[in-house]
Amino acid sequence: WECDADRAAVWERLRNPAFAPRELALVCDGLPAPPVSGDASESGDSRPATARCRLYALNRVQVEVQSPAGGLLVVGDTWYPGWRATLSGRDAAVRLVDGCLRGVFVPGGRHRVEFVYLPTSFRVGLYVSLVALTGLVAWLAAHALQDPRLRSRPGHRSPD
Repeated sequence: WECDADRAAVWERLRNPAFAPRELALVCDGLPAPPVSGDASESGDSRPATARCRLYALNRVQVEVQSPAGGLLVVGDTWYPGWRATLSGRDAAVRLVDGCLRGVFVPGGRHRVEFVYLPTSFRVGLYVSLVALTGLVAWLAAHALQDPRLRSRPGHRSPD
């Protein structure tokens, strides 16, 4: 992989017929690449890295990764703000790869990467809706207690 903050330059490289997306991933979000834990040749482990999709749902993807050396896991789905990732249960940065895909840097070893789509707008909307619903219930309860028809029901004690 290569990191390049200049999206125009990344798109220009992607348009080049000589570009080989299976051999090189262009991370174009402007964030630095994390240090990778060694090279497979250094560890003496010649096994290839594997990635197995364990769950693929509308807003959630789980992938198990086994790699002798660290690398970049690229999921062939569209990157969009609101995607979050965890790497073996810890928060991980979702990276913009090749101008439109999602990726996560993964250290060597066995890891579970989970992507969850939870945009900020959804959380804010949920919070506002819950506050509005609470206010509506409180308003209805206050008005119901003031209704004289409800106070004169049989078995209802009047506060008078």
